[in-house]
Amino acid sequence: MSAFVEIILDNTDRRFTSIDNAEVKIRRTVGLKKDEYSINSRSITRQEILNLLESAGFSQSNPYYIVPQGRITALTNASKTERLKVLKDVAGTEVYDRKKEESTKILEDTERNREKISETLVQINQRLEELKEEKEELSAYQKFETEKRSLDHVVYNRELEVINSSIERLMESGMDGREAVATETEKFGLLEDNLKNAEEGITRADEQIQILEREKAELEEDLDEIITSHAKAELKLSEIQENKAQIKQRRLEREQESAELSEEIKIKESELLEIIPRFDKLKQEEQQLRELVESLEARRDRLELKRGQNSKFSSKGERDRWLQAQIADVEATIAARNTAISELQLEVVELEKQLHQASEGVLSQRQGLDSASEMHGSARRLETEAALDKERLLDERKGLWREESRLEIALDNAQQKLDKAQQRLSGTMSRDNYLGLKAVEEIARELNVKGYYGKLSDVISVSDDFKLAVERTAGSSLFHVIVDTDETATFLVSELSRRKAGRVTFMPLNRLTPSNHVYPDSNETTPLISRIQYDPKFEPAIQQTFGNMLVCSTLEVCNQFMHSHRLNTITIDGDRVDSKGVMTGGYHNPKNSRLDALRLVSAAQEEVNRLNNELIVIKNNITMKDQQITHAMGEATRVANERAQIQSKARAFEETIRTAVAEELRLKALIAAKKEDLVDRNGNLKSLIEQRTSYVEDLKTPFNNNLSSEEIQELNTIGDRIRFSRRQYQQASSERSRLGEQRALLESDLQDNLYVRNDQIKTNNIEFLENNGDDAEAVLIEIQTQVKKLTKEKATMEKKLSQVDHNLEALFKEKNAHAASLAQIEEDQTKLAQHIEQLQKNADKDVAKRARLQSRKDILHSKIRALGTLPESVNEFVNMDANQIVERQREVTEQLKKYVHVNKRAAEQYRDSLEKQTHLIVRERELSEALTSIRELIQTLDRRKDEAINRTFKQVDIAFSEIFQQLVPDGIGRLVIQRKPATTGNRIDYTGVDIDVSFNSRNNEQQAVSQLSGGQKSLCALTLIFAIQRCDPAPFYLFDEIDANLDTQYRTAVAHMLKEQAKDAQYICTTFRPEMLTVADKFYGVVYKDKMSTIAPISASDAMSFIESAAQ
Repeated sequence: MSAFVEIILDNTDRRFTSIDNAEVKIRRTVGLKKDEYSINSRSITRQEILNLLESAGFSQSNPYYIVPQGRITALTNASKTERLKVLKDVAGTEVYDRKKEESTKILEDTERNREKISETLVQINQRLEELKEEKEELSAYQKFETEKRSLDHVVYNRELEVINSSIERLMESGMDGREAVATETEKFGLLEDNLKNAEEGITRADEQIQILEREKAELEEDLDEIITSHAKAELKLSEIQENKAQIKQRRLEREQESAELSEEIKIKESELLEIIPRFDKLKQEEQQLRELVESLEARRDRLELKRGQNSKFSSKGERDRWLQAQIADVEATIAARNTAISELQLEVVELEKQLHQASEGVLSQRQGLDSASEMHGSARRLETEAALDKERLLDERKGLWREESRLEIALDNAQQKLDKAQQRLSGTMSRDNYLGLKAVEEIARELNVKGYYGKLSDVISVSDDFKLAVERTAGSSLFHVIVDTDETATFLVSELSRRKAGRVTFMPLNRLTPSNHVYPDSNETTPLISRIQYDPKFEPAIQQTFGNMLVCSTLEVCNQFMHSHRLNTITIDGDRVDSKGVMTGGYHNPKNSRLDALRLVSAAQEEVNRLNNELIVIKNNITMKDQQITHAMGEATRVANERAQIQSKARAFEETIRTAVAEELRLKALIAAKKEDLVDRNGNLKSLIEQRTSYVEDLKTPFNNNLSSEEIQELNTIGDRIRFSRRQYQQASSERSRLGEQRALLESDLQDNLYVRNDQIKTNNIEFLENNGDDAEAVLIEIQTQVKKLTKEKATMEKKLSQVDHNLEALFKEKNAHAASLAQIEEDQTKLAQHIEQLQKNADKDVAKRARLQSRKDILHSKIRALGTLPESVNEFVNMDANQIVERQREVTEQLKKYVHVNKRAAEQYRDSLEKQTHLIVRERELSEALTSIRELIQTLDRRKDEAINRTFKQVDIAFSEIFQQLVPDGIGRLVIQRKPATTGNRIDYTGVDIDVSFNSRNNEQQAVSQLSGGQKSLCALTLIFAIQRCDPAPFYLFDEIDANLDTQYRTAVAHMLKEQAKDAQYICTTFRPEMLTVADKFYGVVYKDKMSTIAPISASDAMSFIESAAQ
């Protein structure tokens, strides 16, 4: 959030000399943190703006070119002292006061510093006297101390010569020991290779034995299955041959019975089709006659009622009310009957739908029963084909099972190798570290951690020649885990902690900053890192681990470059000399090799993975074969089920047809009854409608008991018509009943007898075909073929079993031979390991002794270097006897004890103190000269300040007198400055400024401001402001209601004076008086509307009107 204020100044006269624009825009932006300033959209500092305004005539010491409302009042009521302060501001005395204050402060600081220097010089003089004595004591001490260093140097050199000779002897013996250990180690390695070969031979033999034994069991099992299948096939063949003739005779009998029944069904169906139309026609006639009888009887009843209405009702109104009540009852009954008829019609429609569905169901079931026999033959053929396909697939699956068994055995052996390799690897590290590494791998795999790269050993590759050097250099760092960033490491650590799964050291690549090393250019050395292959992105981790290691040809070369380049060094055999001179190495048991363990784990893991992949492929093939077998078995089962379903469907068809026919008959009877009921209800409804119509017509007739001649005639003849129609109805009903009984007998015979028998025959045919198919000859040929095939397979399997037994015997012999060889190799290896261990112990003792001597040698070198530069007198002690040297050392040590508290820096301190004394004396003299200069400056500032006040007062006094006379032509005014005598030197002490004026006459006694009226005081204050402005003019002036407290005469005088002075400057005035308007050049109105002030230019007349309205 910010706000800004902007002022635009006219610069056509180039008052702002540094700006060429005709306008100068000064903007101040008020922000939350700090304000910003700009001139013509160019950023600038506040001080630069003040300097620019100062150069254009806007003086900071004269605040009266902008006069707000309260300033005139404040100046009117100001005291003499306050008016003096205003005069001082105009004179610019603030600058002198500020400079004097700064000079006075500098004067005080300078005097304080000079006093401190004087005190310090006194202390230094005292310290110099003390240091002279300490210098003499130090000279004596240095003489004895130099002699002692010479003696120590001789002693250290003699001991160093003895140590070097001992180290050379140990190195020569170490070379012989290392060669012997290397030779024996090479033999041990050969035995280790032979041992591995023997173990692998035993493992291969065991694996083949397991495979052959499992294969033998499978072959025996297959042979048993073949024998069982052969016996079953022969038994089934004999049964088919015995029943073949009986099956043919029974099939002919069933076909003749089915043909005779079909002919009888056709005769009965034709008779039924002839009766049904006649029955429907008679039923319709019967319904029409019944409706006619009911209509005639209803008409007769209404005529009788009309004839007797006079005796029943006393007036037409009573009759009409009765008729209306009857109409209402009839309409209610009609509505109820309509509802009942609609419901009954819906029931009939629903029943007819059910009847149609039942009829279609019967027809569909009978069609299904007809097609069942056709489907049976094809289903049996498909079943035979499915059985053959299933047998083929089962044989193929057995082959896959044998391959799976072989791979499982091989995988078990490979897993055992992997377990042994992992056990060997776990022996090269702590248990927590091993568990942590396994857990980290599992976490990275489960959570798909992108920045996980594995162990350090996983990302490097090294030849066997440098394998031992790499392993000795890295040590347990081979198991450090490399990650991309510390965030990934933190995440994995948190997961490890949460699972409580061990401990791991991480190497985040973004945090590793290995040092750069300078390697020697020598044929006897090579940087170890140059012999390692790795991905460049792992450079920081590889440099961190191997960058400081140099591979050397011998231990002597290691020692040489360790001292010259401060690098860790190592030989190819693993003997190491670190940068501090510590030697390690000796015999390394190959069984304890971390890299070999890692390689074994990697190789075993690859073998397990390969076998797993092959096993997965085999299992997938078995799964596919299982699916094919399942599909074939499903197909066979489906075909068998289809045959069973055909038989079941036939029985179901028969039962369903029987039930559906019964349901069809029930629905027909129910529909007939419902329709008869519907006809009766429609007849009653028609009678009610006719009755309602009659009642309505009766309402329109006059009230009398006489019938018309036509009604009387109708009443006399209607009885005969009713009797005739009733006789016709009875005849039609009798004929309809007779045909209905005949129709029912035919339908019953068809549905309950003929159709049922036909369905049973079809069902029995299907069952007959199921048990006595016409493909017995084909089945016989199929079984004979199967028996031949099984016999051939039996012979093949017996031959395979013989071959398996022979192979097993050979493998057992091979296994025993490998076992004997393994026992001999282990015995030889044990003896050789004991010999190597003894050699190594001797070598370790030499190495330890050499390490101690080397450590003492380094200490002596350090002591010699600590002695520093020695005098030439050291040669005096080189040939001295050892006892004499020891005695002289004791004497010198006793002498040095006397100087135990000597100040060893006395000479240096004495020299520093002299230099400090000289410097302080010079500094003291400079400060004295500065004090004199500062005092002179203060006096000059006081004098210039008094001169500025006096000069400004005279100018303002003259201007005040002239302006007051211009405003008050009959009066006179002047300024009076008050002083008091100076107390020091020629200084003038001003106490105030007073104003003396006379408004009546120039000769009258002048009055002080305190004696004037309020308007006169305001005029005096305004005159003082004009006087100040005349002495220090500005390019424009801003007056806010300066005429508010003046009367008309003085407002007019002020307005004319402003008009005259506007020739040299711009005046902006706000006013509510008309006098200013008469001399103004432009007018602006300020209006407050909608909570906002707006400024707009207006005319002189509008401005005058505004002033007048404000005055009212």
